[in-house]
Formats: sequence, C-alpha cells, structure tokens
Amino acid sequence: MKALEHGHGRIKREDWIAMFDNFMEEFSAIDRDQDGQLTREEWIEKFGNDDGFDAMDRNKDGKIDDQEFAQGMRIQQELNQLDADRDGKVTRAEWIARYGSDAGFEAYDLDGDGIIDPDEFRKVKVAKEEFDALDVDRDGKISREEWIERYGTAEGFDAYDLNGDGIIDPEEFRMAHATEEEMKRLDVESEAWENHAGRDQKITRDEWISRYGSPDGFEEYDLNGDGVVDPAEFRAVHLAKLEFQALDANNDGKISREEWIARYGSDAGFDAYDLDGDGIIDADEFRKSKLLEKPIYKISKTEWIARYGTEVGYDEYSKHGQAVLDADEFHYRFYASKVGSPSKRQLGRRALLGAN
Repeated sequence: MKALEHGHGRIKREDWIAMFDNFMEEFSAIDRDQDGQLTREEWIEKFGNDDGFDAMDRNKDGKIDDQEFAQGMRIQQELNQLDADRDGKVTRAEWIARYGSDAGFEAYDLDGDGIIDPDEFRKVKVAKEEFDALDVDRDGKISREEWIERYGTAEGFDAYDLNGDGIIDPEEFRMAHATEEEMKRLDVESEAWENHAGRDQKITRDEWISRYGSPDGFEEYDLNGDGVVDPAEFRAVHLAKLEFQALDANNDGKISREEWIARYGSDAGFDAYDLDGDGIIDADEFRKSKLLEKPIYKISKTEWIARYGTEVGYDEYSKHGQAVLDADEFHYRFYASKVGSPSKRQLGRRALLGAN
C-alpha cells in the first residue's frame, strides 16, 4: 500500500482517506449555509472566536474552503501529537520524543526562544507544503522557471531568493514565507491582501499594537520614520531577524566567529558585520549591516534639499549621475569623503552605529 508523506513520518493512503472524511464531516457541521466555504462569522459561531481562522485561510480570500480546512486540520493534528503535555507549545524535548532527534526543531522555532508555538508550527508547515508544490523536479530548490509555472509570473521570486543566486532553497523559502505571513496578519485594515481588493500594504502603529500589545519594536521597522511600516521595510528587518536567529546557534543573542563559520563555511564577511570590532556580532550590528548590504530606499534631489536646504553636494554623491541617490552611493561617498584619520573602515562602523 502506497504511503503519503506526513510530517517526519508517513501515513497510509487509507488512513488519510478516513482522516479526510472526518474532517469533511466537521467542515459540513460548521458550514451553516452549506455553500462549501466557511466564513469568519460561521467560524466564530462554532468556536466562539476567530482564533485559527486566518491560519487556515491559505489564499487570504476571507473564506476557508474544504481543502484549506482539511490541510489545516491535518497540521493541527500533527501539532497536537507533538504537544504531549497539552500546554499549547512544543518543547525541544517533546520534539525529540516524537521524532527521535532534534533535527528540524530550529527551522520551526522562528523566534529562537526554544519553543515552537502553534503559529510558528503552522507557518513553517504551510511553507514546506508550498515549497514542495513549487519544486516540480524534486531537486530541493526552486528555479525561476518553476516559480513562473506555479504563479504565471516571476513577480515575487527575487524577494524569496534572499542571496540572489537565482534559486530559492528551503530555508530561504521558509524565512521569506514566514515574513509574508506575518506582514499579512499585521495589516488588518481589510479581509484581503494584495490584489484581493483590500489591504493597504502598510502597518500603522495601531495595527502593530493590536498584534503585539505594545508599540515596542515599531520604530525599528519604520526605517524611514514616516509613521508606517511598508512591505519593503518589514521584509528587510524581519528577514534580518530570522537570519540572525538561524546564525545564533546557542541562542545567546550574539554571533561568534565560530557560529558564522559553522553557517557559511568560512569567516568571510564576519568582520564587515562586526561593526565595533569586538569579535562578536550583536543583533543591532547584524540588522544594520544587512540593511546596508541590501538597501531599500533611494534619496531624491527634492528630499536632499528638504534635508540640507540646498542641492549642493547631491551630484557629488550620485556616482552615476542619476535622478535618485541609492543607499550604496550615499554610504560610499560618506565614507570616502572622510578617509584619513580615523580609517575608512572605522568611519563606516561609526556611521552605522550612530557614533559622533
């Protein structure tokens, strides 16, 4: 009997069919008007609140169809099996008890706090299933051609190809997908996302507080200080945080040279991120270096004049004589204009750290 993939193990086809039938019975009981879709109102009527609704609404159209429900329930079942003490989270010990080792635990522990909460588990599981659907040739990576075959366009591919090598590996996909899902949950102004007639694709301070309970961290994400966090800002900062957590193997809040080497195979690039030269990279250094490595903003001549009161100096900074000045050009000229004493490298560090 052919078996189907299920979590870290396998499930027999007849077991999946029986499981699916049970899911459909529950789906039908919730679907009061029997239109084949669950609305948020029907969900709340059944469960008393909308917890879990957005997680099952995979395509973010504001409704849950039978396939989304079955997939969501299967993920919930696997989570329940992992959560032996029924406290609503999965510890490393519970993971090992279920799978025999802690292999894969860190991939699900998105915030690196040593436990996997239901939201983290669902995000990673959904990302894995979506990755598998995209990876048509089963080579463990997604090419641009596979992306286009799945979505009809290359739009979005580069945002997931974090290292810009032309392919998306499982970790890149997991981190980028988790970031997109969190952005969607934060942007609560409507019931849809992107082209689904609704969301404004920016996060206000009120939306941030609604999600996290306080404004802590909002300014860190609002890179241009305009009072809202747009998708580019959110992706840049959130991805930097996820990458930092993946590098920080011992979860001590900093990256040693040894951890860097373990991750990348050499210490190439370590010193560029160690802005204060103390032999470790803290979270702030990593975020600033990552944002400088992949700048997301450009400065127009109008913005330059608004800042300095004159256009003097703008053309000097613009290496290519373009109408806008990107972050690479700004930092290059800023450092170059101050070469001498202290060194160019030290000035670069000071500029990033905000030193005088």
